[in-house]
Amino acid sequence: MSRLSLKLVSVAVLALLSISIAFACTRVIYVGEKNLVITGRSMNWSEDMRSNL
Repeated sequence: MSRLSLKLVSVAVLALLSISIAFACTRVIYVGEKNLVITGRSMNWSEDMRSNL
């Protein structure tokens, strides 16, 4: 992964982590070289979904 790609992914992750109020799920998918897939997701529910991720 190139340095520019790494910087873009880092900025996207920091932006997602800095959001404190959200009204829906947010998903970001980065597809890189050699089938590299990085997925980030925020889920905001008031109750535990009891998922095993």
